[in-house]
Amino acid sequence: MITSAKRFLTSGDVCELSGVTQSTLDRWIKAGHLAPANNSRGTGVHRRFSVMEATAVAFGRQLREQHCSIEWTGAVVDYVANLAEDDLLAAMRRGETFLLPVPPDLTLTQPPSRSDLTANQRAMIRAFDLGETYKEVNRRLSADDILPNPDRENQANWPRH
Repeated sequence: MITSAKRFLTSGDVCELSGVTQSTLDRWIKAGHLAPANNSRGTGVHRRFSVMEATAVAFGRQLREQHCSIEWTGAVVDYVANLAEDDLLAAMRRGETFLLPVPPDLTLTQPPSRSDLTANQRAMIRAFDLGETYKEVNRRLSADDILPNPDRENQANWPRH
């Protein structure tokens, strides 16, 4: 798995990686759930997103597909976008990838056992598994599903094959 502390993605990359529309991404930015490195202030200036922000957006899409409320999804997108990648990787090593609301915050814990669950229940648990979403975002980036734009300032940070 590639750690991606210095890699930045465009809004188009984030939409392609996560499956959300540009208007959804814009709404989440306007609501304050995401804060791109450069929030497109000015003509020809592109927003830049971290891989954790892309993971947050992909995770948010999964939650909405499970019919989670807009409020809950927004809180989760905000939490994941501000979660340090190293903290998520440490939680993943401990097996803590399942996101739960534990007032007043969100917390990562070990997912429930999947052996005695129905297919629908297993799918729902997978949708709440942040580690799986993070791995999928990184898999797609590593597989060059999202190809780097040649004029990116940080092109050197993209993996070479």
